[in-house]
Amino acid sequence: MHVDVEFLGFLNLLAAHNILLALVVAALQYFVASLSLSRMSGASKVALSKDKEAALKMQQQMMRYALPAMMGVLAYTLPAAVGLYFATTNAVSLGQEWLIRRELRARAA
Repeated sequence: MHVDVEFLGFLNLLAAHNILLALVVAALQYFVASLSLSRMSGASKVALSKDKEAALKMQQQMMRYALPAMMGVLAYTLPAAVGLYFATTNAVSLGQEWLIRRELRARAA
């Protein structure tokens, strides 16, 4: 019995250190975080204290910049199957975010 570990004939799912896949994962994660955070920050109308506002801003920056970097490093160091999983789930998250935004626009109109 032969198990093929090639995805679409060009990506070895067991090999690590795929820089292109790591960059795709990091970029998709950045877009997901940016879109989600921009929608969430526009929806909150609650006045926060300066300390809480600063903490929220720091947390948002960590999610927008540190999380994509961490996901990119993980995708680079782990087998390509993990990076492919990350890229797929981030692409699905982008689709979900698009649907949520479309629904919110429809409700507002």
